[in-house]
Amino acid sequence: MRVLFHLLEWFNPTWTMAWLLDELHDDLALELDFLHEARNAERCRENLKHLDYVHVPKVHWNLTKKRILTYEFVSGIAIDHVDEMKKMNLSLKDIDEKLIRIFAEQIFRTGFVHADPHPGNVHVRINKNTKSKSAQPAQIVLLDHGLYESLLSEERKILCDLWMASITNDHVRMKQAATALGAPEKDYELFCTLVTMKPLPDTEQYEIPPYAKDWDPLPSELQMIALKSGKFHMPSEDEYKNELSEEQRLTIRKHFRKLMDKKRIALLRILKQMPKTMFLLLRNLNSVRNTLKIHNISDANRTALMTEGCQQALKDFQTKKKKI
Repeated sequence: MRVLFHLLEWFNPTWTMAWLLDELHDDLALELDFLHEARNAERCRENLKHLDYVHVPKVHWNLTKKRILTYEFVSGIAIDHVDEMKKMNLSLKDIDEKLIRIFAEQIFRTGFVHADPHPGNVHVRINKNTKSKSAQPAQIVLLDHGLYESLLSEERKILCDLWMASITNDHVRMKQAATALGAPEKDYELFCTLVTMKPLPDTEQYEIPPYAKDWDPLPSELQMIALKSGKFHMPSEDEYKNELSEEQRLTIRKHFRKLMDKKRIALLRILKQMPKTMFLLLRNLNSVRNTLKIHNISDANRTALMTEGCQQALKDFQTKKKKI
């Protein structure tokens, strides 16, 4: 793997990711220790026992060793098998809300985060403990507990501050929280975007749609400012194909390419500087977002539910502070 990464760097010097193997070496080695995975599963099960819509298979300890792991058998459907879930009268919206709440609980409240929740590791079954008139209630089954990340209490507090600052567009707090979590100061906005998985509302950006009806009447100075800054509203695929002239499409491609090159360099800078804990956290967030995309569920719902989890965690911190 290391040789492959270095070969890729040789072909493209700007693509420098071999360092990532060093960062994750210990975690990847632990994934081969099934006693470690079994302990992770038990801890996850204990942390989430108050949520009846999630199930972590029990470990059969008498049949488990460092190279052998035996769980209870649980029948379920991979979370990306949409047609099968619909045949069972399971609601995708219900499934996704529960999935989001589970990982919001881990990220903001317990700090013990499943770092590899891709569809193969997340299954769904009917929750027989709950009744619903509209659809069969779903229960999420979490599998493969080999790769976890532990967030310290202080890290979770800063992460909560970053999330709420991003939602409220408070750039002072965003910068403070982002740098505290290891992001370069000049890249704090991009870092916040990576964590929240949503574009930030930015009053300083030019919101100039490059559509003929709006773009052409603008003074050339404003057009140049918008283009040079790279800060203009990008059209949807349909708008791009049907509403723009060929000249406008060429202009967008040219300037968008420059903007993406800058973002890519900034992204590598962030990944190199931030601690490993944040890298695995981003892996979790991105996996969940990809599942929502497969289900064609609004991302706005994810943001709202994650914010609920964040606010609950902040209440927890306040309660602990009062007790002290």
